[in-house]
Amino acid sequence: MMHAVGIDLHRSRSHVAVIDDRGDVLLSRRIINDPETFLTLLGEIDGECRIALEATYGWEWLADVLQDAGYELHLAHPLRTKAIASARVKTDAVDAKTLAHLLRTDLCRSSARPPTRPKACVRWTSGCPPWKRTRAA
Repeated sequence: MMHAVGIDLHRSRSHVAVIDDRGDVLLSRRIINDPETFLTLLGEIDGECRIALEATYGWEWLADVLQDAGYELHLAHPLRTKAIASARVKTDAVDAKTLAHLLRTDLCRSSARPPTRPKACVRWTSGCPPWKRTRAA
């Protein structure tokens, strides 16, 4: 049996929703953002899982964890997923459930994962440029 999993990711906590082939919600839970917590929760689900993850700020670490564990991952662009972007009710539980339903019905518009950048590139391109860090006397 194939299950669809929707994850609404935030900085410290996320909401996970699991839906079966018929569209019944099997699980809807708020968890802390920890790799072992995600893998333990997903390991408790009987059958295979496809996972939809909203590609918001800081999604890369979770995508790495899930792909390294062998899960089929679909990145959903938050503004292009109209069911979430234009929803009247905006809660984490509803967003996670919507992602799972979209994935189950093959309506989740997946975006391609950009190639990973070396850590030196990330450090150089993120934040304040080095020449602006020094103060003029």
